[in-house]
Amino acid sequence: MGAWISSYVVMQGITDKEGATAYSAVFWISMTIFRFAATFLPGTITQKIKYCITATIVIVLISSLLAFGGYIFEAAIMSSYILGIALAAQYPYYMTWPSEFGMEFNTRQAANIMIFSMLGEAGPSVIIGYLMGWENQNWLFYSLLIISIILFICFLVLKQELTQISLSIRESISNPEV
Repeated sequence: MGAWISSYVVMQGITDKEGATAYSAVFWISMTIFRFAATFLPGTITQKIKYCITATIVIVLISSLLAFGGYIFEAAIMSSYILGIALAAQYPYYMTWPSEFGMEFNTRQAANIMIFSMLGEAGPSVIIGYLMGWENQNWLFYSLLIISIILFICFLVLKQELTQISLSIRESISNPEV
């Protein structure tokens, strides 16, 4: 989002190339500030991830509706600032989520998570860019909405899997084979 919002505001005629950097900067500044603040939020990691994903879906949905209704400037401002806040803590939360279920992972597993996270960010960027050029620039918001819904579904599946793994670990500890 931080990279695409500057292209979006230039393509929509909201600002020139020099002014577009402010939209990207607002995204990254809000993300940085909230990533720090998110460490102090109450609740379990599962609850925090659920809140972040839900907030992302709501923000992207509102931004999409604003863009569809012709309120391009408002959609760009809202998504730059608030989406930075909603996305800020998701990555650190996912990295620490298994510990909530009593699991630990080594540096190799953490590296795999980071590599696949980067690949997951790179793929949609190409698709979003193509859709923005093919149909119209508002595909930025529509694509983000689709990705957010997929992210929520993945969250539900991962939560179920982590719960099952945690239960089997607890069962094997409480009933060791002789």
